[in-house]
Amino acid sequence: RGEWRLGLSDILLNIYIVVNKSINTLQYKSHHELNR
Repeated sequence: RGEWRLGLSDILLNIYIVVNKSINTLQYKSHHELNR
């Protein structure tokens, strides 16, 4: 169970990073559009 839990947290961490990058990209794009 310990290994499974570690794997799950790794997956969640990866998802969190990907979502964060997506949000940052969207915010940057929308901010860029507004400044134009």
